[in-house]
Amino acid sequence: MFKTREHCIMRNIISLGAINLLIFIAITNGQSRKMDEWETWSLQKLEDEVSPSRWNPRKSPDEVIKEYVDTSILGTHSAQETIPHELNIPYGEKPSQQYDLYGTDLSPDSHIYIWIHGGYWQEGSKDISALFASTLHAQGVRNIVLGYTLAPAASIAQIEEEVVLALKEIISKHPNSPIIIGGHSAGAQLASMILHNQSDPVIVEHIKEFHFVSGVYDLRPLIPTYVNNPLKLTRSTADASSPLRIRKIQQRFLDKGADLKISVTVAKHDSPLFQQQSQEYYKLLRKAFSHFEFWKSDSDDHFTLIQNMAKSNTGAGKQFHQQVSALKSSGTTRLVSNQVTTLMSIIAIFMLLYT
Repeated sequence: MFKTREHCIMRNIISLGAINLLIFIAITNGQSRKMDEWETWSLQKLEDEVSPSRWNPRKSPDEVIKEYVDTSILGTHSAQETIPHELNIPYGEKPSQQYDLYGTDLSPDSHIYIWIHGGYWQEGSKDISALFASTLHAQGVRNIVLGYTLAPAASIAQIEEEVVLALKEIISKHPNSPIIIGGHSAGAQLASMILHNQSDPVIVEHIKEFHFVSGVYDLRPLIPTYVNNPLKLTRSTADASSPLRIRKIQQRFLDKGADLKISVTVAKHDSPLFQQQSQEYYKLLRKAFSHFEFWKSDSDDHFTLIQNMAKSNTGAGKQFHQQVSALKSSGTTRLVSNQVTTLMSIIAIFMLLYT
């Protein structure tokens, strides 16, 4: 106890110092982190921004979703009727850990395009996500449509682990096939996290290209919204699954240099928040990779972009066709180059032996 006047004075000084220290820490913390624009928005505005179906200028959200689901079902059924395929191939022990393979009639060494569907990690299904299978098959590319466990049965971090598990299984079954990975919305986030988290040399070696379509690259704005109800994101878990928060790219991917191609695509009628995140992610990746492409569809929304990528007579469809064709061409060029190199080596050996 403070029994003397001097002790009382000392106690007041200590208390005042502690208060001033706390105030200083609070002020400096506030100064060290500038608030993002979305943090100043009302909940209503924030929920509008994270609701892609609300941004089509001509249709209601319900109409947008219905058209997208109907088109996806029809496209997938068409692919299953016309393309040799195998469904529900397991890559793990859970029933949800399966994928579908379209193009089983193609060469076992042909390219494989792995598609990861969106749905905010809580909706969607591989069973209605084979819209690109016909376009890819026509170009000699097999299409794998990946299924995964949905929230709340799995966290986003657990879904990311499932994607890696699937990649390892697919590569083990198709060791000579170059891999392209594409994803839409939440699926683009799952695909992009491979760049930031995955250093397995076998996975890195096989991936030749990434296609990120209207992705979610910063998950923090989802936390206060209805989207987070089944996800249960916290600030720390959102940071851990946000490419724009992680920023660091695995060195093995950086070392691939021009052998790795990346494209980021967004729609004119995506929400301003989605467009901003795509622009920011583009800027981040542009600094790291030389083979990079950013494309904005001037006539699509978040959902029609996917629908039109599957059509050869649309801007999005022509863009998608060119991306796949360019990859096939570069792959063929590298194959011919490798064959020529091998032939020259054999000739050189014969010359050494017989001269």
